[in-house]
Amino acid sequence: MKHYLFPVPVKWSADEQITVKVMGVDNCMLQLFCHARGFPWPRFQWMEDDKDIDCSNGKALIVSRCRIWNEIEEGFEYSTFYRRPGKSFHSKLITNPVDLSLFITASATGISSV
Repeated sequence: MKHYLFPVPVKWSADEQITVKVMGVDNCMLQLFCHARGFPWPRFQWMEDDKDIDCSNGKALIVSRCRIWNEIEEGFEYSTFYRRPGKSFHSKLITNPVDLSLFITASATGISSV
């Protein structure tokens, strides 16, 4: 007998969709963490002006939202079961805009906030 796990749509896993942690030497870095979960484990894509951010290799990065999604992909061990007509095999969420203005100091020149 096979046991199937049922897909769980992505949902918020904390009251705050995104939390910001100040870190690094002299508190010069911010770590953003998006609180969402689902099955299969969701994918996360940070966004700026509602466009995906492909990579972050610059000195500063301004993020406005996070898009979260999960999907039972073709070829997954049980994909024929999960992808049957009438079954939900994917879900998605988008966070509210991220406000980092509280973390911008007077000494940070040339950096704009979201």
